[in-house]
Amino acid sequence: MKGERLVISGSFALRGCVSVGLTLALATACGRTPATPAEPAVEPAKPEPTPAAPPAAEASPAAAPAAVTAAAALDIKPDLVTAASPKPGDVPLPRLNAPKLPVPKGGEQWAAEFALTPAVGELGGPRAGLNDQETIDFVRGRAAFRDGPGEAGGLGPKFIQKACGECHSHPFIGGEGDMDHALTVGIRPGETEVVFLHEKAIAGFEGDKAPKGMILAKSRAPMLLGVGLMDKIPAEVIAKNADPDDLNHDGIKGQVNMRDKTVARWGLKSQDLTLHRLIVGSLIADLGLTVAEVKDAQKDADKVDDPEASPELIHLYEAFLGNLAPAPRGPITDNVRAGEKEFATVGCAACHMPDLDVAKGIYSDLLIHDMGKDDDNKMPDAKATGHDWRTAQLWGLRLRKAFFHDHRAKDYDQAIDMHRGESEKSRQAAQALPPERRKQLMAFLASL
Repeated sequence: MKGERLVISGSFALRGCVSVGLTLALATACGRTPATPAEPAVEPAKPEPTPAAPPAAEASPAAAPAAVTAAAALDIKPDLVTAASPKPGDVPLPRLNAPKLPVPKGGEQWAAEFALTPAVGELGGPRAGLNDQETIDFVRGRAAFRDGPGEAGGLGPKFIQKACGECHSHPFIGGEGDMDHALTVGIRPGETEVVFLHEKAIAGFEGDKAPKGMILAKSRAPMLLGVGLMDKIPAEVIAKNADPDDLNHDGIKGQVNMRDKTVARWGLKSQDLTLHRLIVGSLIADLGLTVAEVKDAQKDADKVDDPEASPELIHLYEAFLGNLAPAPRGPITDNVRAGEKEFATVGCAACHMPDLDVAKGIYSDLLIHDMGKDDDNKMPDAKATGHDWRTAQLWGLRLRKAFFHDHRAKDYDQAIDMHRGESEKSRQAAQALPPERRKQLMAFLASL
C-alpha cells in the first residue's frame, strides 16, 4: 500500500501512500484482563504434572487439555491469511510478545506471529481494548500486509511492490517508506490525468515505462499510525476549520478537498474518503489485485481466478490498519512543554492542530494548504494544485527518517525552512526565536 495516493478519474486508484529488530518487553494480549501472578500466563489450567512428565511443549496427547486436543485438528498453515485461523476458545490465545508457547500440531507459525506482533503501547502495536477476535484479526492482517498475496494470490500482472510492508516498513510494519521504494506518478504529454507507473511485473509481463515527455513525480510511503482514528473523525469536524477566503485574516487558507461531494481526508493531497476505499484502491493500484466491488477492476490478465481480493482479505487489512495505534509520545519534559507553547505561539498549530475529535495528538487539520511554488510536484488533484498539500499528521514525527513527501528535508530545521506559501509567517517567526526558545521548540518536535 503506497499509503497516500492520487485518485485517478474518481476510481479507487489512490496515491501516496520490515520491521526492525526492536527489543520488545513481555506484554499482555490486547484487550484482555492482565493475569495476576497466581494465574497461568498464556494457557488454560493443566493437570499437575508428575516429576517424570515431559515439558509442556512436548506433552503427550493424554496430558493435553481438552481445548487443545480439539484444536489440534486444525491444520494451521504458515499462510495465516488463506488458511483457517483459530477462533477464541479453539486454542489458548497467546499473549502478544509471549515467549515460545506449547501449541497444537500445525500451529507453530500462528504462535510465532503472536510473539512477533508488538503489543499495546509498543511501536507498531494495536490500540487498547481489542477483544480476542479483533486481536486475532489484527495479527493476521499484519501478516497479510507484511507478506503480500504472492503470485498465487493474484499479485500483478503489473504492480508497484510485492507487499504493502515492503514500503511501509520503518521502523516497524505500518511505518513509513524511503525514496528507494517510492511511488512514481506522472502526467502524459497533452493530458491532465495523473497515472501510476507500475514498474514491476510478474513473469511474462513487462512493467510500465514512462513515455518521452511525461511529467513525473515520486513520493515516499507515509506512516500509517492511527489511520483508524482518522477514519472516525466526522467530516464536519474537518470542514469547520476550513477558511478558503481567509476571513480571519491570519494568512491561512485551508480548504477541504472534495470527492464524490464528500470531505476527503486521505493522501498527500487529501483526495479520498474512507479507510476502506484507501485499502481497496491500494490492493488494486499497488498490488494489481482484482476486487469484486469495483466495476473496472474485476478481471485481469494473469492466471489467477478473479476476483482475487476476497472480502476476508479486505477485512484483515482493515482489522490491521483500522486498529494500528498512533505512536506513543516520547518523554514530556519541561523543555517539551515549553516547546509546545512556542509551537502555538509562532503559528504552527493553526494547521498542525493538536486534536481532531477522537484523534488526540494528531497535529493536523487534514486540510490542503498552499505550500508555495517551491514545493510544486506538478500533480493537481481536484481542488489541490501541484503546490497544495494536506497538513501532515505529526504523531510519530520522531520516528521518521526524513520529512516532506520526497524526503527533501533531512532534519527539523530544513523542514521548517521549507514551509512557504500560507506558512510563511510561521516559518519566519520560528526562525526568529532566540536560541533557547528554538531549542525548546525542537525538543517538542522530538517528543512527537
